[in-house]
Amino acid sequence: MPAMPTPQADAYQTPPDSSQTKEPEGALDMHYYLTEGLEGAEHYEYRDICSFTGAVDSQADVFRSGKADESPHQYLIFSPVTPHQLANIDSVRETHYKKVRILYLNEPEVLIVKHMPSPKHQLATLEFQCIIIKKIYEGGQGAKITLMGSTTY
Repeated sequence: MPAMPTPQADAYQTPPDSSQTKEPEGALDMHYYLTEGLEGAEHYEYRDICSFTGAVDSQADVFRSGKADESPHQYLIFSPVTPHQLANIDSVRETHYKKVRILYLNEPEVLIVKHMPSPKHQLATLEFQCIIIKKIYEGGQGAKITLMGSTTY
C-alpha cells in the first residue's frame, strides 16, 4: 500500500510481521493493540489540525477513487494528541468529517480515526451476506450458522 502523503504529517505503516506476533501482556497493553491490533494502519505524527485534515482527506480520496491496488486501511493513528488538541479536532470533525469516528486513548495520547463504510460498500456486503446465507440454508446447514456481524476473531 503506498504511503498517503500529507503536507504536515510524518506517516509510517505498522509492519505486518506475523512471525513475531506477541500476545498482549495484560488487559491494557496499548502497544500491542496499536501495532498488532491495527496492523497496516498508517501512523501519523500530529502537529496541527492541517496534519489531521490532510491525512483524512488523502485517505478519503483513495477510497473515492475506487482503485483496487490502493485499498487503504480503514484506520489512521495520530500521536501525540493532547486533550486540548483533541477538542480542536473534534470541533472540526463535527462540521467537516461526519463520516469518520474517533477513539482517543488518554494515557498514550493517541487518536484512532476510522473511516466508516460508504452506503455502496455496506449494501454490497449485505447483499453478499444474503447470498451466502441462502446457499447455506439450501444446503441444509442453516441450523449450524450464527450471524456474528463484523466480529473479528
